[in-house]
Amino acid sequence: MSLNQVLSVMIPAFNEERTLDVIMKHVLEQPEVGEVIAVDDGSTDGTWAIMSRFAERRSGRRQTAAKAPPCAARSPRSGCHSR
Repeated sequence: MSLNQVLSVMIPAFNEERTLDVIMKHVLEQPEVGEVIAVDDGSTDGTWAIMSRFAERRSGRRQTAAKAPPCAARSPRSGCHSR
């Protein structure tokens, strides 16, 4: 990571297969970005595959993909959390 790459970007995602590829490419085009952390919140589409593909690339930046525990980032109103 160079001194010009000073930003860490966190991307939480749930079923973003249609938009994630474009978003990740756009974020990685920014010279200030030194690290991208993408978190999949239990998606049922191809979100995890896209995140994994980006995490495996060698771009000179730290890129991490992680799966959140089920319901970790969702609102209690979603019915996902136990009562």
